Amino acid sequence: MDLVTQEKKHFYEVKILNPRKKEVVLLAIHAGTIEPGTEELVTELAGKKFSAYLFLGKRKRNSFSLHLTSRNFDDPLAIKMVKSSALALSFHGWKED
Repeated sequence: MDLVTQEKKHFYEVKILNPRKKEVVLLAIHAGTIEPGTEELVTELAGKKFSAYLFLGKRKRNSFSLHLTSRNFDDPLAIKMVKSSALALSFHGWKED
């Protein structure tokens, strides 16, 4: 699924923190309203020490439609950040129904 062609830009946002800190990159590819809490966790952990990539869902309802499996998540910017780092950690949320 290509979000650029499938979803309106105002339903999501990509945020990069500390782009010059390349040794470690933290990722939250389901941040914002997709998996609440992952944005805050990654932002806090990154601080000023690590770079971070956040894909923020901004839908008020049905934000799960923005959820891509990790295997299918292929944003070129995220891939570039991972390839140029020594360590990449991806954070995911979970909520019991």
